[in-house]
Amino acid sequence: MDRKGLILVKIGGNTLSKLSLFLSFIKTLYELGYDFVLLHGGGNEINSWMEKLGFEPKFVKGRRITDENTLKIVEMVLSGDIQGKVISEVKKAGLKVLGLNGKSIFKCKKLIIDNIDLGYVGEVVEVDVLPIRRLLEERYVVVTTSLGMDESGVSYNINADSAALALGISLKVDRLIFCTDVPGVILREDDKDKVLNKLSIEEAKKLIEEEKVFGGMIPKLESAIRAIENGVKTVQIWGGVDFSRAWNMEEGTLVYKAL
Repeated sequence: MDRKGLILVKIGGNTLSKLSLFLSFIKTLYELGYDFVLLHGGGNEINSWMEKLGFEPKFVKGRRITDENTLKIVEMVLSGDIQGKVISEVKKAGLKVLGLNGKSIFKCKKLIIDNIDLGYVGEVVEVDVLPIRRLLEERYVVVTTSLGMDESGVSYNINADSAALALGISLKVDRLIFCTDVPGVILREDDKDKVLNKLSIEEAKKLIEEEKVFGGMIPKLESAIRAIENGVKTVQIWGGVDFSRAWNMEEGTLVYKAL
């Protein structure tokens, strides 16, 4: 079989509740020769567990403030709950799959934003792609968490969009798709929401600078910009139900580099 390309899909938000439909089209693409890496976050589930345990989720520019208790919850949800569910769904779809703990591939350092201490929040400084490449050679679909570790063995929570960015660049993927809870990058104009179908990286930078995007969309757009600047050919931000519509660029926001 001719190998047609490597696709990295960051799954999160309500994508996790519609994986069976989502994976049916991925299986079709896999059988055509495309290879897949799935990186998952789990913000909604983490928030839910934090609230159940009496903790209040707090964020700075889309990044979760992560103290010691929050880190334990993040690890429990990502590695102990969500990854198992994703792997189970991939197997049900009839695909070979193997899960990795992000701490085995993401080397981190502590992330500081605007001189604010976010706690155990990491910034990826290096990615060990060899385990993933070996698995892809055997045609496994690889599922990984957005966790990392520094040189001294301290664990960190990594924003899943930022982790996908680092992994996409390191693997030199052909296509990076951020799946989210919104249909794409949305602008409010004349009291109406408008989804932007295409967005150059220059336009994306302007939206961030002018504070026209908020919360979790900031790290998504920042990651899309850096990915394109570092050689990823196609980046999409998408939040639909039918993955074929994202694949055919009928939905979502395409981020591109202007000629």
